[in-house]
Amino acid sequence: MGTNSIKANLGEGDIISEIALSLGADIEHKDVFVIVEGEDDIKFWKGILNTNVTIIESFTGKDGIKKIIEENFNHEKRVVGVVDKDYDIDENAYKNIFYYDYSCMEMMLIKNDYAFNRICDEYYFGQLSSKDVRLELLNQLKYLSIIRKNNATRQLEIRFKGISLNNMFNKSRRNIENCKVIFELNKRNDKYFELNTDKLICINYENLSPLDYEELLNITQGHDFISLFNIFSTRKKGEKVKDKVISSSLRCAYRKEDFIDTILYSQLISYENEYNINMIS
Repeated sequence: MGTNSIKANLGEGDIISEIALSLGADIEHKDVFVIVEGEDDIKFWKGILNTNVTIIESFTGKDGIKKIIEENFNHEKRVVGVVDKDYDIDENAYKNIFYYDYSCMEMMLIKNDYAFNRICDEYYFGQLSSKDVRLELLNQLKYLSIIRKNNATRQLEIRFKGISLNNMFNKSRRNIENCKVIFELNKRNDKYFELNTDKLICINYENLSPLDYEELLNITQGHDFISLFNIFSTRKKGEKVKDKVISSSLRCAYRKEDFIDTILYSQLISYENEYNINMIS
């Protein structure tokens, strides 16, 4: 059994040169290049893509993928990008850039019942079913997710780096407190919401509207969900698991047959058929 060629830790110029030279040397026009955001994406796609596909890590996340494809390979059918949707509005701006289902790769995996059941079996020891755990955490993260969405779509320039869900979580009530979310963000953003009460009023008003399951999946950040799942899971006192370990377990639990049920899979198959290339079929 073969394996994919992996190209990581390359700069923008090196990525462009690597792809251009490889395309020129491929006489049979069978090689395909998939550019992804980071290391976790590489690990996921190794179990999905055919061996004729070279997986390349972007030099700077989603923006790097868009830049490379738009400026150099916008009309090259054998160069494909896969990115997190996050809060992008125009999902059809590039024919050869595809989005994971829901907000990001992690949420696409979390949505899958089999994979999420497996990580609940491994890490969660509470009384709720796995489906109830998933919905509970999505709802607990709703307020923070709405703030993230507004920050992206309204350019609020709020910094999220360094915030801790632990500091927002009430251990006795076992939930995230919205007032603590604002406190954490104010602490790292020079009292942003104290100085911009109009923004806070809009966010609080939006939070009053109920969101259905699919809507919650679309606005929740995968790393937030994994972090809260880790905090929410009941373990023996002193027993700790890193978020990265849970993320890794989630990828391992997700099977190739699970991917067939996704919108992304259908889009890639349609793309293969349209351009007569081979990536996953």
